[in-house]
Amino acid sequence: MPETLGRELEFQPRAQVLTFEELERVISVFARLGVRKIRLTGGEPTVRHGIVELVRRVAAVPGIEQVVMTTNGHLLAELAVALRAAGLQAVNVSVDTLDPVRFHEVTGRGDLARVLAGIDAAHAAGLRVKTNAVALRGVNDGELVALCEDAWRRGATPRFIEHMPMSDGVLYQQDVGISAATIRRTVEAALGGLVPAEGSRDAGPARYWALASDPARQLGIISAMTEHFCDDLQPPAPHRDR
Repeated sequence: MPETLGRELEFQPRAQVLTFEELERVISVFARLGVRKIRLTGGEPTVRHGIVELVRRVAAVPGIEQVVMTTNGHLLAELAVALRAAGLQAVNVSVDTLDPVRFHEVTGRGDLARVLAGIDAAHAAGLRVKTNAVALRGVNDGELVALCEDAWRRGATPRFIEHMPMSDGVLYQQDVGISAATIRRTVEAALGGLVPAEGSRDAGPARYWALASDPARQLGIISAMTEHFCDDLQPPAPHRDR
């Protein structure tokens, strides 16, 4: 949620928010066109009234094989069991730093302890968990290895995202963002060599690597700026209704 700069946030009228029935109709069309995976994101999806029921409806749409969610994790401790029972299969949770004070500064209002408790609850509920960290110098460049080890300890897969400039028009700068190659070198210097993980590419943007000494310990890197991730993706086979 952006800083309001002293202004009250202006929310869209409820009439402009898709109802569950409208979402079901749209997703049904997607499924007939070959879409098999739905990601619920936002904003923050867990604050949507009735989110568990929405997951249940989406998972029940014929043709949809996976329902996953990107979340800030603050409500996962309370919702994880119900979301898993409704059909959610995986969550991505943002964890840019393990320093509680810095976490609060980066997120604007985040509570690291609540997020980590949510990750633990999601793993215990049987959800696949990935953590996301935007790699930035002066923010978490000294924590890359610690972020990996903490995620692995919690049964999650850590992922690092190269800094992607958005609306400020500033091009990628090596003194701000940390490149995919630097991330790999940092992890290898501390933990040993990395090798491409088995099945390291799917329909998503991340490339996955595993410790050569322990292939079960994997990490993902979304290298939007220095190693473009669209150039080696294979298009999915066309879906034909039977």
